[in-house]
Amino acid sequence: MRILEVIPLLSIDGGAESFVVYFCNELVRKGHECAILTLYSIDEKLCGEQSLSPKVKLFSANKNKGYDLSCSVKVYSVIKNYAPNVVHTHVGAIPYITLSAFLYRKSGYFATIHSEAVREAGSSYQKWCRQLLFRTGRVRAVTISESSKLSFETFYKSVPDLVYNGVPSFTDSISREKNKGTIRFIHVARCHPIKNQELLLLAFNRVMQHYDNIELDWFGTSLEYPQLFDSLQSLFNNHIHYKGSTRDARLEMSNADAFCLTSRMEGMPMTIIEALSVGCIPICTPVGGCKNMIQDGVNGFLSSDMSVEAYSEAIERFIETRENEKEMLRKNAIDSFNKYYSIEKTVNDYLELFQIRIKNL
Repeated sequence: MRILEVIPLLSIDGGAESFVVYFCNELVRKGHECAILTLYSIDEKLCGEQSLSPKVKLFSANKNKGYDLSCSVKVYSVIKNYAPNVVHTHVGAIPYITLSAFLYRKSGYFATIHSEAVREAGSSYQKWCRQLLFRTGRVRAVTISESSKLSFETFYKSVPDLVYNGVPSFTDSISREKNKGTIRFIHVARCHPIKNQELLLLAFNRVMQHYDNIELDWFGTSLEYPQLFDSLQSLFNNHIHYKGSTRDARLEMSNADAFCLTSRMEGMPMTIIEALSVGCIPICTPVGGCKNMIQDGVNGFLSSDMSVEAYSEAIERFIETRENEKEMLRKNAIDSFNKYYSIEKTVNDYLELFQIRIKNL
């Protein structure tokens, strides 16, 4: 099968971008032909940092900033010349396949919805394109969690498919024993209002009043919202460390005791899947797919609400958990990953959908 993945750009800090790389690598491993079309110009260095297989072909539409009508024509040209069996789009790239979906009908078209439907719909024109594509059936929508599926049904008044995101199994060694009495927390996310780092830092400072053996490391770019990042620096101290972007978040997670996520909204965070895969216990706010992925006290912790008090209490519950119970939580986390979120299972589920669609062309 020949599959074309379409996404705005590749980045080491984006969940959808990481998913596309994992997805393509697994497709070519299974013997399928795969390519990535980015709307914006390709950064070859980022492709290397993402460990993208050299078997994956790369195309770019060299999009201009803002809405670029010519980009839709370039996308159509790539699709027509590459002639894929399946065109699979993500996030902001979805509106740019509108022309292709109606003019080039030899491909089956899919769009993965990586967040809450109303949020990902975007501006009025982008929203109109999505509604046209989904309601006419030219593009089949795939949601990534029960929560995102419900949001799609509510917003678009149609029923999408559901396939969980996945990541490869972790093969390196896990070395938490070197923390030596210090409880190490990790946060992996770009600085963004949706990621709600203010809540995380306020809660961690609150917990520090009762526990002096805790450390928090934050990995992720601060470039997108520099003013927000500047405002958060007053909450840093010698127990909270900003480390910038990382090329291997899971290696950092494998050295940490717990993973913190305080988002206001999520679809199915790749970072939670990565944390589960290495037994790094997630402590999350009760939003979106987090509520579907985390069973409180079983494979992680959920705060009771979005307040500083509630999230602080969730952190403290983790700290006070006995070590043998933490080991069970870690085992349950890895079991959750193996059962639901491996990239092998994800790709197999998508291939089933792709094959059904192709047969009906």
